[in-house]
Amino acid sequence: MNNIPIKPVIAKEILPVLAKEFETECREAYGEYSLFLPPEKGSGSISGINFPNGVGLYKFDVEFSQDQCFDYCSEEVHPFKFVYLIQGKLQHRFSNEDIKHKFDEGQMVIIGANHKSGNKILFPGNLRIKAVILDVDRKRFVNQLT
Repeated sequence: MNNIPIKPVIAKEILPVLAKEFETECREAYGEYSLFLPPEKGSGSISGINFPNGVGLYKFDVEFSQDQCFDYCSEEVHPFKFVYLIQGKLQHRFSNEDIKHKFDEGQMVIIGANHKSGNKILFPGNLRIKAVILDVDRKRFVNQLT
């Protein structure tokens, strides 16, 4: 399994990390960042955009050639993640636990790591995954409400 440490928490910093890992180009258009997987890494695309209120939207339409672990390991408090799995299967575990949580097609889950933990999202290889992840930056979102 390929482990990808992801320290940033916003799209304009996350997508370049992924592009470098997958040896491809990160593109930007109107604040949305995207990449296309090269054939040797799989197929499909990943995109993300952040809005001023602290909400980020990420779209995955990928089939990786090998298992991938997106290790969200920022030292900042992690955003809440609302994950909607349209197609395929995913697994999740918190950085400080060994318990894996399985997500099946059509399932929607909410993930909230505490300040001492991170999130690891596991994408199986050779399986088409279509998912939408909505990130909510807790601090920015709460400040915007008040």
